[in-house]
Amino acid sequence: NIFATNYPQHSNDREIEYSTDIALHEFCHLLNMANLIDSYPDVHGATTYNYSIDPKNGWMQFYLDFLTGNVVDPKTGKLTGVYPEMWRLTPRYMRENALISGGVWGFRPNGGGNLTIDSLEKVYIPLSYRNSGGGPWFDFMFANGADAIDASKIKSNNTNVIKFLNFDNQIARSQPVGLGETSLDFTTKDGQFTYTKIVVIYDEGQATEAVNALFEKDTTIKDSTDQAAIDKAQTLVDLLPTTITTKAELQKRIDAAQEALNNRNAITTPVISPVSEKQTSLTVTGLEGARIAVTLPDGTMVSKTANAQGIATFFVTDLKAGDIITATQTKNGITSKQASITVTPDQSEVITVTTESFTIGKDNYIKGTYTGDVAKLAIEVNGTLLQQINATKSPYQYYAKGKVTEATDQVYVITYDSNGKQLEKTKVDVKSQTKSILTPKPFYIGKDNYITGQLAGDITKFSLTVNGTEYTRINVTTPPDFKYYANNIIKNATDTVRINGYSATGSLLEFPTRNNRLT
Repeated sequence: NIFATNYPQHSNDREIEYSTDIALHEFCHLLNMANLIDSYPDVHGATTYNYSIDPKNGWMQFYLDFLTGNVVDPKTGKLTGVYPEMWRLTPRYMRENALISGGVWGFRPNGGGNLTIDSLEKVYIPLSYRNSGGGPWFDFMFANGADAIDASKIKSNNTNVIKFLNFDNQIARSQPVGLGETSLDFTTKDGQFTYTKIVVIYDEGQATEAVNALFEKDTTIKDSTDQAAIDKAQTLVDLLPTTITTKAELQKRIDAAQEALNNRNAITTPVISPVSEKQTSLTVTGLEGARIAVTLPDGTMVSKTANAQGIATFFVTDLKAGDIITATQTKNGITSKQASITVTPDQSEVITVTTESFTIGKDNYIKGTYTGDVAKLAIEVNGTLLQQINATKSPYQYYAKGKVTEATDQVYVITYDSNGKQLEKTKVDVKSQTKSILTPKPFYIGKDNYITGQLAGDITKFSLTVNGTEYTRINVTTPPDFKYYANNIIKNATDTVRINGYSATGSLLEFPTRNNRLT
């Protein structure tokens, strides 16, 4: 046994070197028990780390390397040991009250074993985590102070990332529910101490997908890639632990995307002037000297260098309303975002139709105006299409007397092109004729100079007829009152007198005959 002669009779050896060797050995054991790091060198296995006993100082060099983190692992070649976690032994950290320590992440899958978490700044757990039993939760346990934990005070500081489930048999069980970083707090029953552990939930697949989505090709970012998309990818990559081998490469690609976006933003998007379907030229405005590339609706790409004013003009043909034209500009090797425009209909061919209101019993024609290449027009009454007539010029009129008979009739004017294709269908406002009434007051011969009274309806002019002779028509100026000068026109109480009312179109309106009331 290589340890058999390490320590002769303790009571007989009082040399300082021997005493120090023993103290360091036991101190290493204490630190091992404190669970300060994930794994320790074997305190009793100095020879496995290629150390040999010194005749005077014993194994002191091994213990010093143990405490300072300088023991070389023969399997990996990496340094191991306690340093730099020695600060955990300071009086401030080693509180006198119940201390929760010796935390481990247990029941890990694939034979991972328990992982000491006290010394870890952050614990990284994948969103798709499954424990050794296949469950979607992870378990934290504590070697020291577990019985002092108040289960009701255990909490996740972001339940969108981690949901605390329960604390049973001194095992704290939690479940990842979303991506992000948060902390789990374990507070003692006396409230004097809280053990906090930061936990990061990550997803390598989502991070990779977000980074790949930035690129059209390996090195060319998509036209849709913006700062928000890059920031999202960066957030997902930041969550990955350094043990994920793809993290460094993903970060390089994000950096490349950011540089490409910065360069692209330095080159503004060109402006395409509005274009209609009959135009034969297309104007694009960009930067002076930039190479402007235009993609036409049929997929043809043409390019031209912008002039001193930043303008490039292209010949186009066979455009149709609704076609899409796109353009980019490239300068100093940097290509802008894509601009696009939709071809509009030729305004010279836009058909517009107007209709005037039609009053039953008053109007004979439906009238209105139109623009564009209208060849024929017709009216539709209550779903029945009537005869088409030639559209010779605007304004138009269509004889509708006797065809439109009720104010509730649904009437439309329909226009057609020379091929008989229907163009526009415009509704006509149908009205009933307002009842017109003239009511004169008594006229006293030799006393009154005017015939006076009241009127209603569509009367805009009126006149006086005496014994068959009609006198001058005058305008209605003070409705509903009217007056007409009749002195020396009406001479006898036996004269036949009539008041005539006319519409704005000059039509004589029919209304009940009133008593002359002459005296």
